[in-house]
Amino acid sequence: MHKKNISRLISLVILLLMVLAAGCSQATPTTVPAEEKPAPAETEAAAPEEPEETAPAEAEETAPEEEGIKIGYVVHVTGIEFTAIVEEGAQDAAENYGVELVFTGPPDIDHPAQIAAFDSLVEAGVDGIVFIAGDPSVWEEPVKRAVEKGVVVLNADADAPETERLAFFGVDAKGLGRILGDKVRDQLDEQGKLEGAKIVLGECVIGPAPHVLREEGFREAFEGENIEFVGPYETICDATQNYSNWQNAYTANQDAAAFVGLTAVETASLGKLKEETGGEFIVASFDPGAEGLRLMMDGAIDVTVGQNPYLAGYTPVQALARHFEEELEITPGENLYPGELILPEDAEALIDREGGGEPRTAWYANFIEENNLEDFGLGAEGEAEAEVLAVEVKSPEDVKLGYVVHVTGIEFTAIVEEGAQDAAKDYGVELVFTGPPDIDHPAQIAAFDSLIEAGVDGIVFIAGDPSVWEEPVKRAVEKGVVVLNADADAPDTERLAFFGVDAKGLGLILGDKVRDQLEEQGKLEGAKIVLGECVIGPAPHVLREEGFREAFEGDNVEFVGPYETICDATQNYSNWQNAYTANQDAAAFVGLTAVETASLGKLKEETGGEFIVASFDPGAEGLRLMMDGNIDVTVGQNPYLAGYTPIQALVRHFTEGLEIIPGENLYPGELILPEDAEALIEREGGGEPRTAWYAIFIEEKGLQDFGLKVP
Repeated sequence: MHKKNISRLISLVILLLMVLAAGCSQATPTTVPAEEKPAPAETEAAAPEEPEETAPAEAEETAPEEEGIKIGYVVHVTGIEFTAIVEEGAQDAAENYGVELVFTGPPDIDHPAQIAAFDSLVEAGVDGIVFIAGDPSVWEEPVKRAVEKGVVVLNADADAPETERLAFFGVDAKGLGRILGDKVRDQLDEQGKLEGAKIVLGECVIGPAPHVLREEGFREAFEGENIEFVGPYETICDATQNYSNWQNAYTANQDAAAFVGLTAVETASLGKLKEETGGEFIVASFDPGAEGLRLMMDGAIDVTVGQNPYLAGYTPVQALARHFEEELEITPGENLYPGELILPEDAEALIDREGGGEPRTAWYANFIEENNLEDFGLGAEGEAEAEVLAVEVKSPEDVKLGYVVHVTGIEFTAIVEEGAQDAAKDYGVELVFTGPPDIDHPAQIAAFDSLIEAGVDGIVFIAGDPSVWEEPVKRAVEKGVVVLNADADAPDTERLAFFGVDAKGLGLILGDKVRDQLEEQGKLEGAKIVLGECVIGPAPHVLREEGFREAFEGDNVEFVGPYETICDATQNYSNWQNAYTANQDAAAFVGLTAVETASLGKLKEETGGEFIVASFDPGAEGLRLMMDGNIDVTVGQNPYLAGYTPIQALVRHFTEGLEIIPGENLYPGELILPEDAEALIEREGGGEPRTAWYAIFIEEKGLQDFGLKVP
């Protein structure tokens, strides 16, 4: 982590004093006074004496130190749990990246006071600023003033898209409302109360865009049903008044089947209301917090959705810090991070996180790593200046796409194909999915060229060997074909974008877990770890190995390999048997590619060995072996998404004219332990169960617009 120096702390104190002054008065924000200097006459008065020589070192000591990066964050209201969590995320990001941060806002909803605080930070010389738009209609001029002064302005949680803000960081508010609505609808249906149900809605402030979108999404779930909606009531942000208003709403609607809060402050109020009245109505809301989770555990709240407000603080501050420190471009437009569906059975696992402080910081550090959010909202240096592809919008039936993998006939690419074909079916386009039956780079390129000659509009390829793809991709681009790369990148080609996981990060997650397991078993010191992969060389394999080894830095560990184990399943297992024979004293056998997983599980089952087995992408057979205790840990790359997401992006590019985000588009991976295996076994059987599981996953993670710039 970067550490702040003394001069930055002094500057931060000055900024804080200014913002406090702005918050206490509606007068024009004060500015930092210039440091007092002696008047010229006083300086000249000392002239008669011969000046002493000053050593260069002394002159350097009196020179001002270079100022660090200063960032401001202005919320619409402080003193509520939601923005307290936002602040925690923002402050953690500032600490992690070593930047100065001032977090401020009015104690009550007061748009002029919020703008005054914003203006004060701009006058104080912040480099970048984030704001939550309580009322989007009032922000055009303040943002314009900031941009004219060279300040980078980002928007979080509640967007003001009509301003000159560079980018928005938040969740898909309408999508999250729809998820909540779908769950309430299901619960009412299960209880036999759906027909003619009365549903009472409320939110602490009427009007902000996210609240409107949440309500739209929620109501959309009940389209075609005979439902009576009441509200939304404006329930006020103050917790005491909020509860009182919900009591009044209950008194007026005691026949309601459900009470639904569209903002975070409602959650605890509604839980208390159900607890106090003993009502049998459904309670649903947003962002439970610690108190809401306790009420869920007691049965007083039935369902919530979480906006992950910590990320509304962390991700834009992270983006600004890395923009200024590393010259990375911030992706303009909407940057939507995942929300979460939270049911009573989830509450106990989350209660520690929602207590705040170190548990929350640690939980989100893992979440950010597991969901590859370190680069969220960022592109490569200069990427924002990439040429925008002009596109003629077509109807789906006129769009032809190709997908060329490095090898067919293995479970991994079979799952990739399933995702790609599902996307083509969902969006109604023609797709040809192909590749050689064995690793054969010339044959893969020939299949790629054949699709180009056949006139596809867009094509996706997995780069078995990135070094051979420069010319084929160039030929395709010259013919006007949009070329995307998935799973294994070829960044030195003219491909427009890459869709995949953070390979090194996923390797590190696997390494961390294996290290923990070795340490728990008392086998870490001097442990021998045998590595293998079906093909040596592809960039993702190299990165996975780097990440895995990084987890053991500073430990006394012996690595053997990686062995090249071959993609054919029979030969792969035979090669792992040979590796075991040569390394029977190994503490762990680790596969860096998907085909290893079943082989290693069978090896442990056959030998009765006490070694740890770890690998990538278990598949159905691997999950069964996990359930039997023969595989200890895996990480999943979600290969279905390597098929689905780039095809989805191409289709929406051609049929809606949406721009594909250039550079890396990294979707979430997953850590899979034996206790997770049973829940995933149906998904990994493929077909309809997998399609249905990923349809929900894509919706819950907000991946419908993944890799696209959506206006």
